[in-house]
Amino acid sequence: MQVIWKTGKKAEIVSVEGERVTVRSEAAYAPGAPVEGVLVAHPSQGVIVKVHGCRKEGEAYVITGRLVNLTRELKALLAPPTEG
Repeated sequence: MQVIWKTGKKAEIVSVEGERVTVRSEAAYAPGAPVEGVLVAHPSQGVIVKVHGCRKEGEAYVITGRLVNLTRELKALLAPPTEG
């Protein structure tokens, strides 16, 4: 699922396990920083990630962190689709 950070940079949520999240981002962020954005498919749904780590991988940055604002609604939106 795509995210647009408040800085205007784009990111892709790679995986979510409980509150833990891995994001592939156009921009780097320092550990400890809270990064805010919105889901592209659901612009009214905000996303806040508390960065635990950030490393460069090719042209992007892989950010690991914790979803600070993980609500039931956000959890449902980020859940992988279930098979019929």
